[in-house]
Amino acid sequence: MPKPTLTISGVILVQTCGACPEQYDAYIEDKKVGYLRLRHGCFYACCPYPSSVSDFDTLRVYEANTMGDGAFEDEERDLHLAKAVDAIKKRVRRGSIMTDMNYGARITEEFQRKKLEELLIQVTDENREIFKRMYPSGVTRDRLPWAITQVYNTILHNKEKSGK
Repeated sequence: MPKPTLTISGVILVQTCGACPEQYDAYIEDKKVGYLRLRHGCFYACCPYPSSVSDFDTLRVYEANTMGDGAFEDEERDLHLAKAVDAIKKRVRRGSIMTDMNYGARITEEFQRKKLEELLIQVTDENREIFKRMYPSGVTRDRLPWAITQVYNTILHNKEKSGK
C-alpha cells in the first residue's frame, strides 16, 4: 500500500506514520530535505546540517504546540504543515543544507548499526525489551537513523529522570 503523500508549495510530504507520532519525510523533487513530527502535543520540522553524519545533527526550523497530542486535529494540520514547509524551503534556499542528503546517507549502514548497539547498551533492560518488541526482526536500513535518534533520546530522558 503506498504511503499517503501531499504537496505543499512544491515540497512533497510523505506520511511515514499516521498517529502517535504523526510524521512525514519532506522531499524537494527526489531529495530528502526534512523531517516533520508531532508527538505529545509538540510539532517540529528538522533539516540536516551540511556536515551532518547522522540524524543527531539536525536543526529544528519550525516548532509549535498543537491541540492534537499524537496527531493533528483536522483544523490545525494544514496551518502547521504549511508553516513547516515554508521554514524548510527557507533553509534550502539559504543553502544551509545539502538537498541531496538523505538522513544517515553519509555514514555507512555498518556504522549506524554499531552506533545503535552502543546506544542500546546504555538504556535500561526495560527500554531494550520495548525496543526488541518494536523491531522483532531487527531495524531496517531506512529506519536506522530514526531508531538511533529514539534510543539516544531515551538515554537523555533516563538521565533527566535519574538527575544525572
